[in-house]
Amino acid sequence: MRDSPNELLMDRSHAELMLRAAQSAGRTLELDAVLNRSAEMLAVAAGVRHCAIYLIDPEQGVLLHRAEISVPAVTQTGDQCPPRLNANRVSCIREALSRKAPVQSAPDLPLDGVDAGHMLAVPIILGVDVLGVALVYNQGTEHAFTDDECALAGQVATAVAPAVKNAQTYEEITRRLAESQSLQRVATAVLQGIALPEILDIVCTEAQRLTGAAGSALLSTEEEQWLRLISRTGMALTEQDRVPLENSLAGLAVQRGVPVLTNDPASQMSRLNNDPIVTALLAVPMRVESAIIGVLVVINKPGGFNSDDVRIISSFADHAAVNMEYARLRRQAERLAVMEERQRLARELHDSVTQSLYSVTLYADASAMALQAGKADVAAKNLHELRDMAQSAMRDMRLLIFELHPPVLEKEGLVAALQARLAAVESRAGLQTDLRVENERCLPVDLEQELYRIAQEALNNVEKHARAHNVTVHIHFDADAVSIEVRDDGVGFDPSAVARQGGMGLRNIAERAARAGGASEVDSHPGGGTCVFVRVKNQVTQ
Repeated sequence: MRDSPNELLMDRSHAELMLRAAQSAGRTLELDAVLNRSAEMLAVAAGVRHCAIYLIDPEQGVLLHRAEISVPAVTQTGDQCPPRLNANRVSCIREALSRKAPVQSAPDLPLDGVDAGHMLAVPIILGVDVLGVALVYNQGTEHAFTDDECALAGQVATAVAPAVKNAQTYEEITRRLAESQSLQRVATAVLQGIALPEILDIVCTEAQRLTGAAGSALLSTEEEQWLRLISRTGMALTEQDRVPLENSLAGLAVQRGVPVLTNDPASQMSRLNNDPIVTALLAVPMRVESAIIGVLVVINKPGGFNSDDVRIISSFADHAAVNMEYARLRRQAERLAVMEERQRLARELHDSVTQSLYSVTLYADASAMALQAGKADVAAKNLHELRDMAQSAMRDMRLLIFELHPPVLEKEGLVAALQARLAAVESRAGLQTDLRVENERCLPVDLEQELYRIAQEALNNVEKHARAHNVTVHIHFDADAVSIEVRDDGVGFDPSAVARQGGMGLRNIAERAARAGGASEVDSHPGGGTCVFVRVKNQVTQ
């Protein structure tokens, strides 16, 4: 029997709607846009104005709200559908997913936040995979769905399912790429020498952004009973500076040494240290070897946290822990370096200035005794020696004072610091100085400090041992390296003989150059002056 003209027109209309739905949903790979277009087509197919789409989260076993529209677009009088649903608790949804076919509810279906009569649950299916479910209804009015409307809604859901799956895959790839980019931002900040607080702020910001959480916080362990807030973004986990280890979910992660994830914190504890109620929380301990030094927490993600979030936050917790430990070790190394520098300066004070001052007192006493004995020529000789000794002590003190605090280095950089050093020390000692700079560029602060100390050590050797008249400092910057040359016209020496005798100045220069990732060379011979050359590669920044 042939179909009637009306039935043929209806079939054609249905086919056109399905084609339009597939084309509209497939025009983009953005999941939210795909779902909104699909919701619009489903509402049209079912002859209603409202549609909400939930996608299945297989890990949590719940449906997560992803899209909701009204056709035509109007301001809804009631609340939106709830952000998550348990399919087993809503009979029409449970039956639709089980049968993989549209099922409408009874008019008195209880669904929080929705003022609807009949509601149609339409599963979105691709092959054997159920991707989610669409809920179509009229808000505030009752609408019983016909068999034809149910069938057409099911056909539209099937037509848009490939676009939904493609968009889900694209979203996953995009999320993984975003994770890599976020971790790269943290690594770049570390390589650029950004201060630890700023790095931790980046960790919190990226952790919140990638998980879609409302807030993020980093807390460090303190006094075995507290967690101290050291960085946060977004919604505050706590308004206090500290969170107790006991009776807090963040503390529980530290005590257990494993991530704590809950999308229903009220079932465990409704408040954290008397702070605002948290609806979802993920806390991941920060570990250095076997020790836990803190915790990274994200809170209140719409729809709740999942295992992907645990993986993401664990990566950021590891980065935060490594940087915190690096900062601690660096502070420790700096303290040791300061102690070593103080000990070295104390030795130099004893070996040079103290001895010179002691000699001054001896010459002063000898001069007084000579004058009392009427030996004016002896007194004059002693006073001449006393003057030379005092001038020597003054030069040594000037060197030590400049070594203790080269203020220009931090404020104006390497070149300005060396200019100040040459003017304050070498020029005052009667040396002719010449500073030459080519292609000056900015350097990392740590590298500038090392290069300054190297140049300072070389200049100290000139001042103390070379008996030179002229000294030249040449700094050359190029695309991938920086070099410093300190050359004098003094008495020179045999570098191999000095090395065998254990000369500390040249050894310090070599060690500092190696620590900066470069190498040093010393060219000298008796009567031929000295040239100290240091080159450091791959450390120059624009």
